[in-house]
Amino acid sequence: MTSFLTSLKEKIFGKKDSNAERVSSVTKLAPKIFEEPGKLIYVGARQDRMDFGNELKGAGHEFTILEIFEPNVKHLIEVCPWATVIQGDVRNLENFSEDEFDYAFWWHGPEHIKEEELADAVKGLEKITKKIVVLGCPWGDYPQHHLHGNPYEEHEASLYPHHFEDMGYVVDTIGTVDKPGSNLTAVKHF
Repeated sequence: MTSFLTSLKEKIFGKKDSNAERVSSVTKLAPKIFEEPGKLIYVGARQDRMDFGNELKGAGHEFTILEIFEPNVKHLIEVCPWATVIQGDVRNLENFSEDEFDYAFWWHGPEHIKEEELADAVKGLEKITKKIVVLGCPWGDYPQHHLHGNPYEEHEASLYPHHFEDMGYVVDTIGTVDKPGSNLTAVKHF
């Protein structure tokens, strides 16, 4: 029955269940993030979206959420009593200690900063992470402007595998480059 519904959805909407594919992509590249609980920093969440939040919470991680937009921070403090929520910017992580976290998870966030800021932001995450950094973003050009009054939701960069491979990441892609619904997963183990 599930394959029938999936097939029907593909015929009607012309695409597969991208969430299931994204979970599969992360699981393939970083299975330990779902198997071995630890301290996790989750970068970027909003009122209506925290991809992998349930899966990562279910894995038993001790959560810290880093979010830049104050209204999101206020909401997350209310709805995520199981997490430490901090207002901050991934491009400035000097308030965190080296190797403070076992895992860093920055999902559909790298495209929200300028391409020339990416390497330094990722190096900052690597510095505070001991085991695995997981990054996710649209695969290529995917314009997006402000959402929900949040200027940080605008896509500032179009990112491709080489942006992450050049930093030592293993990359998996889903969908078609430069098309809505596509995804790039990048993982680095230490």
